[in-house]
Amino acid sequence: RYYGTVDATPLFVLLAGAYHERTGDLAFIQSIWPHIERALQWVDESGDLDGDGFVEYARKSSQGLASQGWKDSFDAISHADGRLAEGPIALCEVQGYVYGARVRAADLARLLGYEERAEELLRQALDLQERFERAFWCEDLSTYALALDGEKRRCAVISSNAGQVLFTGIASPERARRVAASLMSATSFSGWGIRTLDASERRYNPMSY
Repeated sequence: RYYGTVDATPLFVLLAGAYHERTGDLAFIQSIWPHIERALQWVDESGDLDGDGFVEYARKSSQGLASQGWKDSFDAISHADGRLAEGPIALCEVQGYVYGARVRAADLARLLGYEERAEELLRQALDLQERFERAFWCEDLSTYALALDGEKRRCAVISSNAGQVLFTGIASPERARRVAASLMSATSFSGWGIRTLDASERRYNPMSY
């Protein structure tokens, strides 16, 4: 077993919200609410390694995965000049997952009668949204940075990761439109799908993972 994944925990909370939206099964949500709370606690504590309000990852063993997001190749996260980013790494899409998880959990908490908890979760989500916009947006690229490295420097790379922030709602409407346009440009959209890295990027390689 290998537990080197930074995104499964907020995605668990998102899935709980999606399940209830589809089924209306509040009794099941009540039964797993303690687990939802433990997942949110992990996000706040273990997931935020340096206490800056963003969830990041860093491997603790030299045999562990260097990259612990959905792109887990060793060279998945880099700067515009091609240098590999050094951790802890805060991926843009993971912050979106956390935002979405808190919004969904707030909705569920309200339905369960936990009004104060719902308000707290919503405040956390809106605070994250504001800080995310400031820290990740790259005006010159019309997209969100792939990640922040261990020194909080933006990995100013055009990648499909930024597209994943759109479905959680963390992106402002205007910036979401700009991200979508960049992903559908000739250098990002191949005709078969959206490239994981824009063809203009230093580490772009059509034959690589």
